[in-house]
Amino acid sequence: NDDGDHNRYMISIFGMGGLGKTALARKLYNSEDVKKKFHQYRAWTYGSQEYDIRDMLMRIIRSLGMTSGEEIEKIRMFAEEDLEVYLYGLLKGKKYLVVVDDIWEREAWESLKRALPG
Repeated sequence: NDDGDHNRYMISIFGMGGLGKTALARKLYNSEDVKKKFHQYRAWTYGSQEYDIRDMLMRIIRSLGMTSGEEIEKIRMFAEEDLEVYLYGLLKGKKYLVVVDDIWEREAWESLKRALPG
């Protein structure tokens, strides 16, 4: 945690394809200890080589389950910056866990972390 985010931690699991990185992360994400610690503020989403930060933000918002279907339809039209502000507002002051599986570019993480309170 060397970027000034004293309350935000990032843990990376990396290695060659097929080693079980996703399976390990999923096992931890679904463990009872993690469910208790982050009970209602857990989200799992996928990155990719061709990441779309807007799509990733929407998937995180939906995964948190804190937004009604009607609200989702409204925010679907938001610009990327507005989605960042919206997600930030949902998570501000809360203990949360966001897992992004298969993220390839540091730029994707840099974009995403603006929306994650730290």
